[in-house]
Amino acid sequence: MENDVTMPNVATEKVAVTTNEGPVKKFKCGAVIATIWANKYKNKEGIDDVIHSVTISRVYKKEGDDEWKDTNSFNTNDLPKVKLVTDAAYQYLALVDVSLEKKE
Repeated sequence: MENDVTMPNVATEKVAVTTNEGPVKKFKCGAVIATIWANKYKNKEGIDDVIHSVTISRVYKKEGDDEWKDTNSFNTNDLPKVKLVTDAAYQYLALVDVSLEKKE
């Protein structure tokens, strides 16, 4: 899917567009990441459909530890970054929905 969205100060990571097999797209700003997931399901008419969800996380390393960890807890200074990545994720999903509607 070639619906790239550019947002200032937000890095994007291309990820394979497959459902239930990993993220569709990631938006990063510093240590804050918005990850878009596609979840397949059958709608009430029994037709295969996809619904998207978004997770927001922050990566960090504990002092003296080399392993990266993630959390869904944010410091005050993280909140502007949370806004940037959620805006980018929403814009991406809005454009994806519009492009899918045009194909139908």
